[in-house]
Amino acid sequence: MNKFEPFLKIRVRVLEHIVEGGSVSDTLDLICRDTEETDPEMRCSVLYVDQNAKCLRHAAAPSLPDFYNDAIDGIEIGMGAGSCGTAAFTGERVIAEDVFSDPYWVGYRDLAKKVGFQACWSQPIYSKGKEVLGTFAMYYDEVRQPTDDELLLIQAQASLVSLVIERKHAEEELRKSEIRHQNFSADVAHELRTPLSVLKLHLDDMEDSILVKTLQRDVYSMSHLVEQLLAMAQMDTLTISKDDEADLHAVCTNVAANLAPIIIKGGRSIEVVGARGPVWVPGISGALEQAVRNLVENAIKYSPTGTTVTIDVGEDGHIRVIDQGKGIPKDKREEIFERFLRADRREAGAGLGLSIVRRSVEAHGGTVRVDDAPGGGAMFTISFANAAR
Repeated sequence: MNKFEPFLKIRVRVLEHIVEGGSVSDTLDLICRDTEETDPEMRCSVLYVDQNAKCLRHAAAPSLPDFYNDAIDGIEIGMGAGSCGTAAFTGERVIAEDVFSDPYWVGYRDLAKKVGFQACWSQPIYSKGKEVLGTFAMYYDEVRQPTDDELLLIQAQASLVSLVIERKHAEEELRKSEIRHQNFSADVAHELRTPLSVLKLHLDDMEDSILVKTLQRDVYSMSHLVEQLLAMAQMDTLTISKDDEADLHAVCTNVAANLAPIIIKGGRSIEVVGARGPVWVPGISGALEQAVRNLVENAIKYSPTGTTVTIDVGEDGHIRVIDQGKGIPKDKREEIFERFLRADRREAGAGLGLSIVRRSVEAHGGTVRVDDAPGGGAMFTISFANAAR
């Protein structure tokens, strides 16, 4: 066997684990265990730098006893703080061939004796920018000096751990960025709500004119955008608990009742067909009403005057919103659910409505798709697997 083959196998297994979405702690445990398999006399640990506390924290050490990991968790970063604390401080590899004679281990010899190891080698873990992220260490129960291959191994494993830690940091930054984006959208929407409401009241008190009607339409469009921004921010943080239940029949009849005056005023009609009693699914009624409302508003926008928008509630847990408009081309049926994209760019709107629908439905464990409606038009179908009458 090629001497590098075990190293390559470890790397492949770890990278596969990362790609499959394995947690950081599980991935670091995997690195330690796989490394230990190359030498039964070895035990490994990973410590990471806590920038706030300026110390090292326990990350992984599956073969070391809990009392040792607890004692090392929070160890200072500095000269003489064992192999790992010193390596993190100097940024250089520390080889303690015999911890009972090594000056860096004066304060930790009783702990080493209790565990039963005599040698500890520690390699700093570097970021791409050469910042010390933590340490990867190997422990042996006998006095031991590393071979060239073992030095190569400890360096390679520290590099592998670096990939895992930097991935974790990147995910944390992404989450922070998403939270900032959500908060910004919500803050902007809340700030716009009040002045738009005041403006609408002033316009309602003015005499009818072409200008006033135009301004009222613009205010309505802006108010609708504000509501969609708030809904989008809520969808990004939507969680469904095991006790949440929603009645699809009630959800759809509520939407129809609320939108009926607008639909009738526009020369169209709306009907709810299908199940006549409750159809229960795990979910939040308000979020599902927002999704169905967006589908109905979308149907209204593309339905000719004199036509009917149909909401079909299935006992098997589906909701279909059917219009008699011009339909949606097959090559556009996926992209219309993306944020800020519209099937017809000549139409007004921000392109948020259908994105909110998909996010809400998927948060409820459902799916949404669009097909041709019988006789022409578009048919949006929301499906839930766990419906009950």
